Amino acid sequence: MKKTFVYLGFGSNLGNRVENIKQAIQMLIEEDKLMLTCLSSFYHNPPLGGLTQPHFINAVGLFVTNFSPFELLERIHLIESKLGRRKVRKHWAARPIDIDILIYGSIKIDCDDLVIPHKEIKNRSFVLLPLLDIKKDITIPGLGKASDLVKFLKLDDCKKIVNI
Repeated sequence: MKKTFVYLGFGSNLGNRVENIKQAIQMLIEEDKLMLTCLSSFYHNPPLGGLTQPHFINAVGLFVTNFSPFELLERIHLIESKLGRRKVRKHWAARPIDIDILIYGSIKIDCDDLVIPHKEIKNRSFVLLPLLDIKKDITIPGLGKASDLVKFLKLDDCKKIVNI
């Protein structure tokens, strides 16, 4: 299988949030089918959905992979489980780790288990800003340039963390 560039989004709002993200990345790159090439800055932002819970730390990583999208999703679910994420939870509930496949090469997938590009990518400053950290001119398949999409979002609540 050929190697593909994939952007993964990481979020955590329980426990040591930065360490949870770093541990998830370490577990991912232990696979010989996944190599980290670049990691964005970390961002601090409030949770979605109006639930009372801790703020999130988010980041995006650019990886090269031999995993198919569905193999990668299976690996992600295994790592999330190992790091304490429960399968049954309220939508937007607090969690120690959340890993999303944001972009996988130039493909688009829309099925029950997997949507690529991530279906909410254009609505989330905590995804678009880290993507732009990695690649200023990134184009999201079917949606356009991230630099254009971010212009429509409220950015005040999403703060880059400079000292980690």
